[in-house]
Amino acid sequence: MKLLVFCGLISLESKQAIVDQFVGRNTINVNSSAAGNDITQLNECLLELQQVKAASEHQSQVGLYFYDGDIEEFSSTPIMCDNYHIISFYSSPEFSVLSSQALDEWFSHSNAILNLHFSSLPNSSLVNQADLTEYADQFLTLLANVSGLNLEALNLVAKPIDLLKITQIIQVFNNLSNKPLLQQLYEQLEGSTDIVKFEFGRSVNSRQEYWFEQLSTIATANEQRVRQLEANQQDLQHQLDSFDKQQNLLNSENELALLQISQLQEELEQTFTKSEIDNIKNKALLEQKEQQFTAEKASHDEQLVLLNTQQTTFNDENKLALLQINQLQQELEATYLNYEKLQKQFNEKNKELQQLKDENYKKMSNSISVEKYNANSKEHQAKIQQLELKVTDLEAENELGLLQINQLQEELEFYYIKHQQSQIWNLLELKSVDVPSHLQSSLVLLAL
Repeated sequence: MKLLVFCGLISLESKQAIVDQFVGRNTINVNSSAAGNDITQLNECLLELQQVKAASEHQSQVGLYFYDGDIEEFSSTPIMCDNYHIISFYSSPEFSVLSSQALDEWFSHSNAILNLHFSSLPNSSLVNQADLTEYADQFLTLLANVSGLNLEALNLVAKPIDLLKITQIIQVFNNLSNKPLLQQLYEQLEGSTDIVKFEFGRSVNSRQEYWFEQLSTIATANEQRVRQLEANQQDLQHQLDSFDKQQNLLNSENELALLQISQLQEELEQTFTKSEIDNIKNKALLEQKEQQFTAEKASHDEQLVLLNTQQTTFNDENKLALLQINQLQQELEATYLNYEKLQKQFNEKNKELQQLKDENYKKMSNSISVEKYNANSKEHQAKIQQLELKVTDLEAENELGLLQINQLQEELEFYYIKHQQSQIWNLLELKSVDVPSHLQSSLVLLAL
């Protein structure tokens, strides 16, 4: 197994970018089993891996281990691995403020990094942490060479340094001028790096000028930003003034609207109160109407029952009246027939009397003997007297029949008028009665 040990790398983003290059390849992340500051634990993990896995598997694998512990301890402790490569990272003295180190601490740490690099050659590489972004291609080539893998482009972007950090870096240069050993150590580190650059070990003044340029650039950008912000502030102020005017206008409109709402609310309350009063009145009136309707309905129901009773009574009376009218009509018809019979007999007797008179007259005209005439005359006189008596009797019977007819006619008119006054004339019942022929004759007599 080829073990790659990364020492002194501070940036977490840089660590993650390196790990991402080996994801999906035949690699082992040793930090998952060994702490990053414990060399003893690292060696135990390496021995365990060698015992568990076959030697052929180790030859094709690459192990990654990030060490962030004491560099001198790491240098004095051998690594239990035959095939390893150490990549050490350093920084310029002014960058010590980014890791909260004092200059003395930076000196001891960087000196230990340099000694580790020289003691581990040729299995060691030295890289400036600032070159990971500026010379990313060279660093990626270095990783590919020491790991034997084909790696893709390193996805790492330089993190911008804010104005406060730049100011602190510039302040560090005031101390670097009084400590030449720091510059000498930095120049040794730059001369030993595996990254090919145009300038190695730039002087303190050169680096200080660079940071002054960065500060000037940021200051110029900030001035432009301030001017832009001032212009934006003026625009915002104009907008704010316009908004204030609109707000005042809206406030006036709101006050007017609130006043109108208040007036409408008062009108609504008045209308609602009036509506409530009207509802109460209408409810009372409705209750009164309902009571009146109930009383009238009860009265109408009583009247309806009474009318139904009266109707039943009138129907019975009508039936009785019709029956009486029918009987009277029959009696009237019988009387009328008797009258006709008597009238016929009277006419026959008159006719016989006339015949006797004619015969008597003829006999007188033929000069009949006096004796025979007298005899016949007496006989005729007797017959005439009998006929006259019969005529008198018939006339009396006729007068009596007429009197009975008048009486029956008066009774019939009385029942007819009574039937009309009942105001209920059931035409269906009258239609259902079969009128006999003698009743029709009676009605003809009534019409005479």
